[in-house]
Amino acid sequence: MRTSLPRPPHGVREHPLLAPQRQPQPVALKRHEEKMLARCPDPGCGIGATAGFTVRDGPMPLFAMIGHGSACCRGIRVARLGRRCEALEPVRQAVREPFGGISEGLALGGKLHHDHGSQFLSDDLQHEIRFPGMESSLVFVPKPEGNGWIEHFFRTLKKHLLRVRYFDTLEELAGALEEFRPRCNEQSLIEGLGLPSPRQAHPPLLALEAAA
Repeated sequence: MRTSLPRPPHGVREHPLLAPQRQPQPVALKRHEEKMLARCPDPGCGIGATAGFTVRDGPMPLFAMIGHGSACCRGIRVARLGRRCEALEPVRQAVREPFGGISEGLALGGKLHHDHGSQFLSDDLQHEIRFPGMESSLVFVPKPEGNGWIEHFFRTLKKHLLRVRYFDTLEELAGALEEFRPRCNEQSLIEGLGLPSPRQAHPPLLALEAAA
């Protein structure tokens, strides 16, 4: 049974004698209405987290990083704990593999799109991505399509690997992910979408090879 709140005494409302109350402030609605179109190879990347599963160890946090220009998986990591140090490993792979190492300013101008997860907002990860020259880019909380590249990759990963095979241990799952990543980059993206290969999508890497 609903009961109404007691009304204030007569005259209290007319004269400013009521206890102060916080009034709701208008908030502008943030909407993601634009498409994410890459104008050059991997001008930005998206990072996110999902979960794998092993028979012996149960659910395992899984982190991956996707290039927006080439749509290739730049790094992937599965671990027992979903801490910030595990979330950093795909970022290190994305910088180390094309350039052969990590140094200051290598990825100058690149943006890293991520959600508001505690691993991605941690000081360690923010400092780590600023060292090679990347810039953090937060997506809107109620709009996961702002980081749609990584969500599309996770859907492909689950459809072709995580939901069609059983993995006994963490090591077996990690090995399967390392086999799936180049196959996805080289075969699915090139044959299905007509995108360039990961090596062709990184002109700095080709320049380094030519100089060597």
